[in-house]
Amino acid sequence: LDPAATRAVEDIISRIDASGTRIMMVSHDLGQVRRLASEVLFMHSGQLAERARAERFLDNPASEAGKAFLEGRLLW
Repeated sequence: LDPAATRAVEDIISRIDASGTRIMMVSHDLGQVRRLASEVLFMHSGQLAERARAERFLDNPASEAGKAFLEGRLLW
């Protein structure tokens, strides 16, 4: 999506979330994760590698796979 469409979609997601509805998204866009997520379920090799509050995961992941991904050492 272009930046304007991304902003529009994120605004809709934020409004839905504010209404109390939980939303599950899949994203590799860490900026978008930081803007929208309250919780991260990090998958690696088809397995749940980590589940944490988004801020904690993004600032200090507990799993080695999470650390590697955030450092750019684990692409997918």
